[in-house]
Amino acid sequence: ESKNQGAIEPALQWLESSQLENGKWARFYELQTNRPLYCEAETYQVTYDDRNLPGHYGFKVDGVDRKIESLRDRLAKSPEQLRKGRLFPTESEAQDKLARSLKGKVQYAFKTQHPAGFWLRNGRVDAREFVKQMTVLSDYARAINP
Repeated sequence: ESKNQGAIEPALQWLESSQLENGKWARFYELQTNRPLYCEAETYQVTYDDRNLPGHYGFKVDGVDRKIESLRDRLAKSPEQLRKGRLFPTESEAQDKLARSLKGKVQYAFKTQHPAGFWLRNGRVDAREFVKQMTVLSDYARAINP
């Protein structure tokens, strides 16, 4: 058992207990109270009320239950079963696979980068595009040089 494995079950229990009535999860929860936190669409004022959310950001998410189930399935297996089933590739295999999967995105990032080092979206400098492209480049750099 890894030193972190003991924290997994309490984390999964917290996730399950944090599910909202509609079967989704809030993106943010208040510390100490675990109440869901949202932002109002016009002002981005933090609120507990989910009736006026911005439409461009997922303040409520779904699919967490499938991830919880997948983690529980993995936890139920012995290390030998995990190795045999290759549910967890070796670090080297995972790094190689990640590098291969990012190659096209890295090429696109370099192709679309302005000579001054930024990226445009709809003709304007866009911070989200910068973060997206820099994430690809840094993930690739980490994959080829762990």
